[in-house]
Amino acid sequence: MSVPSLPSYLLHYSDSRTYENLEISDNLMISTDVDNICFFNISNTHEIEKLSEISDIAVNSIEFFYPHLYVAEAVTGLRVYDCSNPSNPTMVGGLNHSINGLDVAVDYDNGVTY
Repeated sequence: MSVPSLPSYLLHYSDSRTYENLEISDNLMISTDVDNICFFNISNTHEIEKLSEISDIAVNSIEFFYPHLYVAEAVTGLRVYDCSNPSNPTMVGGLNHSINGLDVAVDYDNGVTY
């Protein structure tokens, strides 16, 4: 049985962290490590460029809802970020966990409710 070749678009990035929760939209990749959300440019076919990171937030999962809007489910609650400028992502909404630990909704711009 032959081993398939790796796709030519496979990229490599290395530092001392372990990244999880990978999300990709267009040329933007978002990933997490223990206490950070990191934004990477993946438009270059030979290298990944780290654009920015948001620290001090323990993230369980992340998910894109629109090309430049994503929700992070953190230990402290939900956070909605606008990453239309991935070098400077902005938190645009959020909801802290209630006393009983249930998340109800996050509202963004009086329209989209999660």
